[in-house]
Amino acid sequence: SQFQGVLPHGLTFDKNNVHVVELLGEPHNKGGNNVPVWIEYQDKGLQVNFKGLSFEDRTNPIASITIFPSDPDASVTGPVADAQRADNGEEG
Repeated sequence: SQFQGVLPHGLTFDKNNVHVVELLGEPHNKGGNNVPVWIEYQDKGLQVNFKGLSFEDRTNPIASITIFPSDPDASVTGPVADAQRADNGEEG
């Protein structure tokens, strides 16, 4: 059964991937290839797991949320950082 309590940072299970990024901003990291996609906010101690396999699906609903100790000094890493550097014309 689905968790009935209050989720952190204004999250609710009726939100989708677009809602989560609008609410929390760009994630520190993301993943999922041939498996359901996920995004991670290390500074908030959250990983949001979605039901679908594609970030392009703008209606991809939340499947689950993992809560872990936050790292307020976390910096963006992985594919998200690579994409941000590319958008800024920087080399990886």
